[in-house]
Amino acid sequence: MRWLKPVELRKLALPYFNLAKAYEDRGEYTQAVPLYQKAWDAITTNPPATHNRPAVRADILAHKSFSEYMAGDKSAIERLKGAIEELKNADEPQYTKDVWLSGAYMRMAKALGRGNPETTTYLDLAKAVIDKNPELKLRLGQWEKLAKELV
Repeated sequence: MRWLKPVELRKLALPYFNLAKAYEDRGEYTQAVPLYQKAWDAITTNPPATHNRPAVRADILAHKSFSEYMAGDKSAIERLKGAIEELKNADEPQYTKDVWLSGAYMRMAKALGRGNPETTTYLDLAKAVIDKNPELKLRLGQWEKLAKELV
C-alpha cells in the first residue's frame, strides 16, 4: 500500500472493513484478520472525515479483535474487552451506539463460547441494550439465534 496516496488509503478503510465483516460472517476469521488490519491502519493513520471518531475505531477494533481471537490469538480477548469499554462510553447517536455495543457484547459471548459462565453475562448485556431500543429488531433476531447456539 506504499504506492497509495493518503487520500486513496482513506477511501479504502470502509471497503476493507466491510469485506472483512463478510469473511467474519462466514466464519472465515483467518481471512478477515488481515483485512481488518488494513481497515485499522487506514482508519487510524488517515481516517475519512466522516468516520474520524473514537467509536468508529472502537467498532473496527471490536470486530478485528473478535476475528483475531477466533483465529487463535487468545490475547485478543483483552483488546475486545477494551473496545467494549470504549463503545460503552461512546458519544454517538443512540441507535448507532446500541447497534455497535450490542454487537460487541454478542461477539464476546460467541468468543467465550458455550459452557463459559461469562457467556451468559455478555448475552444478557447485549439483550439489555436491545430491549431498551425497539428499533433493534434485526439485532434481536440475531441475538435469539446466537442465544440458542450458546445456551
